[in-house]
Amino acid sequence: MADRHDGGQRGHGQARGPTATLCVVPRWTYQDGGKLAVIAGCSQRGDVRVISSKLLPRPVRMSKGSLLIKIAGKTKPGKYAIALLCEDEHHQRDSVDVKTVRIYKVLGAFQQPDQPGPPSEFKPDVTVSGAPPAAHLKPGHEGH
Repeated sequence: MADRHDGGQRGHGQARGPTATLCVVPRWTYQDGGKLAVIAGCSQRGDVRVISSKLLPRPVRMSKGSLLIKIAGKTKPGKYAIALLCEDEHHQRDSVDVKTVRIYKVLGAFQQPDQPGPPSEFKPDVTVSGAPPAAHLKPGHEGH
């Protein structure tokens, strides 16, 4: 019987790098009043959590890991990615995690499921109104 160089464990016991863990609850909501609970974790002590998405006006930097995103009425229905970047003290990314959420339009005349909300025990460290960045009009361009 030949000796195995991995000690009999395939893929186990190897040093793993830093990890980012992102949890978003619920995975879908409605525009104008929907809420998403974002829980972010970085395995490296002292890492800063940077959460970015087209749902947010700008990336959010946090030392602790929970964020509440309130969906604005201007948010277009569709799929959105929410990314967590863990940065070390030198602002170098050492790990990333990405989750996708779906925003639905409220159709007044149709029966739709009740809007889900964050877990009742969820206490965010930061709350952000999720509106996409304002469109920048180029100077000198007027509607004709």
